[in-house]
Amino acid sequence: MSGFSSINWLIPKTLNEAVAAMEEHRGEALLYAGGTYVHEQRERGALLKIKAIVDLEGLGLDTIENGGDSIKAGAMVTLNKVIGSDAFRAAGFEALVQAAYATGPDQIKNAATLGGAVACWVPVIDIVPVLMSLRAKAVVQVARESRTIEVGDLLNGPEKTLLGKTALISGFLLPRPAPGSRSQFKKFRRSASDWAVVNASASIRSDGAGRCVDAKLVVGARADGYFSLPRTEQFLIGKQIDGKALAAVPGIVSTELTLTDHFTASADYKRSLCGFLLRDAIAGAAKIDVSQARDAKGVDRHG
Repeated sequence: MSGFSSINWLIPKTLNEAVAAMEEHRGEALLYAGGTYVHEQRERGALLKIKAIVDLEGLGLDTIENGGDSIKAGAMVTLNKVIGSDAFRAAGFEALVQAAYATGPDQIKNAATLGGAVACWVPVIDIVPVLMSLRAKAVVQVARESRTIEVGDLLNGPEKTLLGKTALISGFLLPRPAPGSRSQFKKFRRSASDWAVVNASASIRSDGAGRCVDAKLVVGARADGYFSLPRTEQFLIGKQIDGKALAAVPGIVSTELTLTDHFTASADYKRSLCGFLLRDAIAGAAKIDVSQARDAKGVDRHG
């Protein structure tokens, strides 16, 4: 394959074989799933030191199992497979399907995989904050041991440095949303073909009176990464999600984020975008018209 140095193309049949191949070529092996980001790296000449490709296609990681308290999705499940799955049509999974739809043309969605999206370390991938907001757990093969780790913890914990070296993601466990759950995904990008500048995912659960009883809110910012927002979550819990609550969200979000300037947007602009996108995502999940988000003087805060 052009763009690489001399390559061994390895096709393991088991997870242990895949990990053994990574260990044998430590630091010089590349896991190959859908290949969408690999090809971009190759075009930039970033893979010249790679000596071995570990192809995951033969491991049977492309299934979705719909049963029990969680839905199990293999790491090789593509975004279009997510979109077409009956398992993810249940209330509460709306953001997952929306983010999959938002990720490029069909050529990308037919190849890009859940595991690749999490493991490629590219902020900001659309599906990642959604997995975090749905409290998904990654099943990670580390050496000969299988570990189950929340996606947010994986991206911020010690296992992150092992991914692609001596560890790989084999699948994900997505808890089945409780009754009253809904979710929504939003993103901002400079053009239709560009990566997102920021994105946001809101998963909320309301009781019979319309009060928020649970919330998991996550934003992503290029090139800072992904952030859970516990202060904003606590603000929502116990409240009716109405115009007053929505209007307060951007200000609370801004106190939780420390971002950096990037050529796509300044830190302050990204922080503002995160607040307003998350507000809109919460409104969508709660089925509230975002135009209700007005301050005490009735000034529209839609941004």
